[in-house]
Amino acid sequence: MKFMLKKLTLLMAILLMACAFSGCGEKEAVHYDGVINMCEKINDEEFILLYHNSISSDQTEAPVYEDTLSKYNSKTQENELLFTANDLWTNYDNQIKIKEDSIIYSDGVKITEFNQNNGEWQRQTADYSTTSLKMISPSASKYVIRHDDYLELLDRATFVPLAQTAIIQDAGKMIFSADENNIAMITNDHSAISLWDWQNDEVTGLNVGKELSEVKNWVEISDIAYSEDDKYLYITYLCENGYALDVWDMEAEKVADYWTFAGDMLILDIYGGKVLLSVDEGKDQHTLYIYDSAEKSLAAREKSTGFYTSGSFIDETKVLVNKYDATAKTNNLALINI
Repeated sequence: MKFMLKKLTLLMAILLMACAFSGCGEKEAVHYDGVINMCEKINDEEFILLYHNSISSDQTEAPVYEDTLSKYNSKTQENELLFTANDLWTNYDNQIKIKEDSIIYSDGVKITEFNQNNGEWQRQTADYSTTSLKMISPSASKYVIRHDDYLELLDRATFVPLAQTAIIQDAGKMIFSADENNIAMITNDHSAISLWDWQNDEVTGLNVGKELSEVKNWVEISDIAYSEDDKYLYITYLCENGYALDVWDMEAEKVADYWTFAGDMLILDIYGGKVLLSVDEGKDQHTLYIYDSAEKSLAAREKSTGFYTSGSFIDETKVLVNKYDATAKTNNLALINI
């Protein structure tokens, strides 16, 4: 009897050691095909991911894509499938807004809402009666729509117009300030920024080489983003030899800082006055930067052979980023201390 007890005790010890090294009881991470092009924070541990995957290899036909929405837990590494659809993701201007019981998604034209019904996620696309460019506000209560020569702001629940601009030509990407009182847009064939204070019916223009920096060898304004406290507007330029970044001080009404990059640059996320930047300088030279608006500092936090395709701040000290290996066609979600 004592011999049997010793054997059982030894067996239990071996099993416990095996569990310690192999993670007994933990669910294996689920992986989906494609590139993780969007990563939006729900809370400090959970994120909504969007995978974009080409499923058509016939070069004679229009490409077909499969897009997957999932909920990822960075602590347990569980990845729960929420929804799969064709041609959901279109470009890096897409938006995901996460509410208490829904996910609101805009591809720039369609605004789709995902809701759970008896445990199953379903989508509903509202009829906005036009194929013009649209952007939704941070609270998802409003949206702005671009007409041929003016912009219109509407209530998303009722479609009731709230305001509209005078004539504005060539409006491109549009974004809301965090307080939703202002809308910034790229205008004049990507050579200027217009700031619309819709409550006071005022539009302010910012032009390259005048109010904005005289950017060397610039081609066009490529992107805009507000800081979370609305103190700054970040303006990126595509240049002949890389990218440039203007930091516009909203209160002082002047350029507060300016940086250039020898490669493709992408704003991945913003947390307060900190900006998470990805810079691709070559095939195997990809760098993750943190820009601090208060300190006016730019610091490289990591270099990788994989592309930084998406990322999200967790807090002031950590970010979750995806590094995509184009050769192996694999994603690598990683927590990085900053």
